[in-house]
Amino acid sequence: MLELAVALTVRRHGWRRAPAAAAAAAACFLAGLATVFSFNRWSHWQPTAFELLDQLTSNVMLPLGGFAIALFCGWVLPRSVLDEDLGLAPRGAALLRWLLRWLVPALIAVTALAPIALA
Repeated sequence: MLELAVALTVRRHGWRRAPAAAAAAAACFLAGLATVFSFNRWSHWQPTAFELLDQLTSNVMLPLGGFAIALFCGWVLPRSVLDEDLGLAPRGAALLRWLLRWLVPALIAVTALAPIALA
């Protein structure tokens, strides 16, 4: 999971892989301590770092990721993947493509934006 950070550090700063991996791991460890301290030393702060990360991942990143995957699979993915690789009949592949292009992104958007609209 650190490969992106390691590769970026190696490319931009000219570090060797081992020190870049150690620095990325240390940064992740130190950032993770904020969530650990949310349950003891920093629990009096509201909202806690854990609550902020939970809200970010659950209410922003998860819907955006699903929305992006649906759009990618519906609009960018080659037709042969749905037709041949998944073993779907032509009508089934066409239905799946329509669902991924139109219905699924619309439902994800409605579901993600409903709490904002109803508040």
